[in-house]
Amino acid sequence: MKIGIQTWGSEGDINPFIALASGLSNAGHNVTLAITSSARKNFKDVAELNNFKLGTVDFIGKNEDSIDIIGKKMFESANTLSQLKIIFNEMFEPCVPAMYKTSRALCEENELLIGHFIHHPLQ
Repeated sequence: MKIGIQTWGSEGDINPFIALASGLSNAGHNVTLAITSSARKNFKDVAELNNFKLGTVDFIGKNEDSIDIIGKKMFESANTLSQLKIIFNEMFEPCVPAMYKTSRALCEENELLIGHFIHHPLQ
């Protein structure tokens, strides 16, 4: 089965999807994992090592400095809801157009889709 997976966030969000993609691929499925990451990592080696296809890899924020600024804003707030608002407004929403484009491609190419629980562009 052709399975498309799409996630976003930090390594804590992404690593479980890497494990899922690896497990599904090792079970005989043709898996593509698309990632929008806050870390400026190249996931190509991870995909090759774990036998799945790497789809689009986009990054949150313009650069590491912009991610650091967002992180500082979050840590300055003790209010969890305020932190969540910062995550959505400054990290997630700016990426929606690119994530939506990737979502459409995954829909066209795969029989089954799996996405991060807040990833509304894939829904």
